[in-house]
Amino acid sequence: LFVGAGQGSVNLIFNASGLTNLFAHLPGSYACVDASDVFIANPDVLVIVEASWDSAINKIDYMHNHSDFCAAKFVQQADYITIPFSASALGPRNGAAALDLAAAAIHVTTGAATMNFQSGVEFFDLSAGPTPAREWAAG
Repeated sequence: LFVGAGQGSVNLIFNASGLTNLFAHLPGSYACVDASDVFIANPDVLVIVEASWDSAINKIDYMHNHSDFCAAKFVQQADYITIPFSASALGPRNGAAALDLAAAAIHVTTGAATMNFQSGVEFFDLSAGPTPAREWAAG
């Protein structure tokens, strides 16, 4: 599994949002880890990069259909946050992504619904899949 490591934009966004990157100790921007490393890290939420070549829903589907992930709290509770690849790469969207990531993490962990989604970061709603902010505002 590819995870955001300690020397890239993903780690910068995590730090700016107040989240802890459980793989910040690894060198480089991204690192390849075993699924067991994710279980041992025991994240409260899982931030998943949404990319046209590797969608968040495919990654979530993989976890929900891979027996090793069944016992993971973040899978059982569907504690997922998606971030567009374009917002996770170093650039002007990083500040807004950090703000929205913090808001999404608050929602996922507490249920609070104060979010603005200006960067494209979303929380994963198990019943509906990733949903743009305009649909949440209307609903």
